[in-house]
Amino acid sequence: ANDASRRTSVKMPNGQMPIIGLGTADAKAQGPPYTCADSVVSALQMGYRHIDTAVSYQNHDDIAEGIRRSGIPREEIWITSKIAMEGPMLDAKGSPGRNATLAFVDDMLARLGTTYVDLVLTHFPNVQGVGLKVHNSKDMEADVHKSYALRKEIWQTLESLVNDGKIRNIGVSNYLVRHLEEMSRYATIKPAVNQLELHPYLPRTDVVEWCKQNSIVVEAYGSIVQDIYPDLISEPVVKEIAAARRATPAQVALAWALHKGIVVLPKSSKPSRIQENADALLVDLTAEDVASLDALDCASREGCRFPTRCGTMCSPGTYYWDPSLVPSLESGRIVDEL
Repeated sequence: ANDASRRTSVKMPNGQMPIIGLGTADAKAQGPPYTCADSVVSALQMGYRHIDTAVSYQNHDDIAEGIRRSGIPREEIWITSKIAMEGPMLDAKGSPGRNATLAFVDDMLARLGTTYVDLVLTHFPNVQGVGLKVHNSKDMEADVHKSYALRKEIWQTLESLVNDGKIRNIGVSNYLVRHLEEMSRYATIKPAVNQLELHPYLPRTDVVEWCKQNSIVVEAYGSIVQDIYPDLISEPVVKEIAAARRATPAQVALAWALHKGIVVLPKSSKPSRIQENADALLVDLTAEDVASLDALDCASREGCRFPTRCGTMCSPGTYYWDPSLVPSLESGRIVDEL
């Protein structure tokens, strides 16, 4: 095993972030017998110390309840949340920008019952608007100048919240290389993290490499099941590697990311699965295993599921929403008039 796979946390500007976190998207929807609060209790009692949530998941209250019930002190737990400038949660706060950002963070602190959040991400490099679809059901702002101005305003608001002590670290989600490069125009604090859809079908090697060179931690979502599809863990090569390494297909999928130094956020509400996911840290993949999984990249082969629920506008291998459709300002073009 490489040394990266033996680390259990990664250094951040403020604190140490565990490299396996409990994902909680859709946890509210699953309901009894496994509620979101129950899964937080199970994970914390098994030794997880990292919970990943978002405003759009609408489960901050449940996470607070789970933390209380677990008996683990708040300061031992790394909490990440995200703010998205689209959807019903935004409609309740007004229009995208500074005021909505401030309101989301105050609401998050109140619901989580905490005075600070360890990491807050901007959930997507665009805002609700017209003219651009990044998913069959998501309408975004097509005007690059408008969306740039709002990316800048939202980021600078998050920076002010770091200075106020309400947020310890800030980062981005679903940003590709050009969205990251564009930040050099407006960011005083560089993002600590970029969390994006990453799996062997969609390895985004260019983003992972760029982040490594710029000391930005990469986090993956969609590692095991992509949206509603168990496509990856049903692949013959994944099952073969799992059998050879005495692991499960889900553990192999997580180990692929961990091998590359990527933080993983597997979501489950079943105690046995939550434990199984944590044990992915014990799986040693060989270089050949990793190469076999890398060969599943949908950009370089036929036969991938297309379209997914993302839609026909999305790139093959993309299951959630497609940031490659979001325009950015070209590097080096001066736009101070914005």
